[in-house]
Amino acid sequence: MALVHTEIKRQLEVYRKSRPLTSSCWIVIGCLYLGVVALAVLFLSELVLRLPWYSLIDGLYVIGTLGLIGLTGATFIICGIAIRWNHWPSILVGYWTTFVTSLLILFSPACFLIPLYEMVFLESREFCLAARYLVEKGFDLRNLPAESDPTLI
Repeated sequence: MALVHTEIKRQLEVYRKSRPLTSSCWIVIGCLYLGVVALAVLFLSELVLRLPWYSLIDGLYVIGTLGLIGLTGATFIICGIAIRWNHWPSILVGYWTTFVTSLLILFSPACFLIPLYEMVFLESREFCLAARYLVEKGFDLRNLPAESDPTLI
């Protein structure tokens, strides 16, 4: 029984330490995604849309791609804000979004950002695993016990 309490204490500590960092990383990456979309829209509206060879199909493809990037950025921002209130579904959505973007960055022209994405993914994974352990043990992430709680000794 003492071993279980030790593991719970360790997971609580990991969860408490990694929550602010994971939240900040998701918010910053979400803002970067939305910034890239804003710059791309400005660039396209100024240069590309005025050219005579620009076709409707190309435009729909570009708008769809920018929409996916923008939605990914918005998802990161929303999940980063929601985990500050210990919301379990937002932890899962943020983790899986990080996982998918970490895989997709391997095949993108921005593959030089792989170390950044892997750092964020590993931090998100550690955070999600600690949260999952606590949820499976019956803890409510919104009402976690205090660090000095005598029932966890």
